Amino acid sequence: MKSLGSYRTVGPFKRFWYYYDSRRFDNRFAGSIIKGNLLAILLITLVAELLMNSSVLSGVGATDYFSGMLNHSMLTYCMKLAVLFFALATVTYVDPYEPGMSTSTLGLVAAIVFFSLILVSSAHLIVLYVSLEGISLLAFVLAAYTKTSTAVESGVKYFLQSSFASVILLLGIATIFIGTQEFGFMAIRYELLEQPLTSLTSAGFMLVTIAFLFKVSSFPGHFWGPDVYRGPLTSIVNVFAVGIKLAAFCGLILVHTNFLVFSSFEINWMLYIASAASLVIGMVGALRTINSDGDIRAFLAYTSINQVGFILLGLVCVTLEGLLSSLVYLSTYLLASTLFIGVISRIRYATDKGTVGFTKFSDFKHLYSGQHKFSRRLDSFILAFAV
Repeated sequence: MKSLGSYRTVGPFKRFWYYYDSRRFDNRFAGSIIKGNLLAILLITLVAELLMNSSVLSGVGATDYFSGMLNHSMLTYCMKLAVLFFALATVTYVDPYEPGMSTSTLGLVAAIVFFSLILVSSAHLIVLYVSLEGISLLAFVLAAYTKTSTAVESGVKYFLQSSFASVILLLGIATIFIGTQEFGFMAIRYELLEQPLTSLTSAGFMLVTIAFLFKVSSFPGHFWGPDVYRGPLTSIVNVFAVGIKLAAFCGLILVHTNFLVFSSFEINWMLYIASAASLVIGMVGALRTINSDGDIRAFLAYTSINQVGFILLGLVCVTLEGLLSSLVYLSTYLLASTLFIGVISRIRYATDKGTVGFTKFSDFKHLYSGQHKFSRRLDSFILAFAV
């Protein structure tokens, strides 16, 4: 009979359970196993989606599920593939050996992926709201999970600002229902085709658009980005920078393609203002961050605000070419962001207090002490942000 620390193992089963018990072990072994299982599930789901639901690419019409609450069309098919692909890339770069990492963290990431798939398939305003709220609540827990002062501050700020956006979204949905007496996307489209857009319905669409601008950290809801990015673990920042932002953009695209073709002049001008202001705020904020404390996460948050401005430029065109341009730009930016944050989260260097990760741009000087392969990768990813 052997003893591992303060826990005595008897037989193979208890020895196996010992590794999974977070109270008696640091959970790194369990995290690696759960990460592998999650990667396998995501990969199988992605392959099944590619093989079984590709009929929409051959001209087969859209299909509704659950009494028209969920929809499967060419647009939702492409968005589900994007969600699964970037979820696979995000989980790949999650480091189960990072201090503070837990098996519950990966469970929260899996739940966010599930709600994201529901969001991109939604064809009903209530489903859209519930799935977006599920993502927001899980992200709040994920931001504050390590329970440090920075993490708790990050989680509280995200919760408060996300709650404010949710109130605006719910108010917009209620206003649209008052104007059209419908919640389903297709039913609302038929109502808008039969009767002109009223000021009440236009106000509802404007509120829904403002709520999604908050979720994608665009002006005027860009404030949460730099603060929230500082809170989570480094390898989990991709969930906020890529996963949540992709889901929110997919929701905005769904609203745009279904309703904003009927939109008024004021809504288009609102998107123009949000795009221009995001470009300026992101650029100025990134430059100030580099010249002041040089925090990498704050820099990434401001660059994401800047990139959101470019993506919105394609949406305000209200054309197929503009939509495709936004989707291509969004995919390119998210891929570069995933790789950049993933590489940053894996780099460690030795100090007097132990091995630490990169947090500021001044830490890049440690790359040239035997880790040149990382410097080459980072150079290419930063160049991808520039072009």
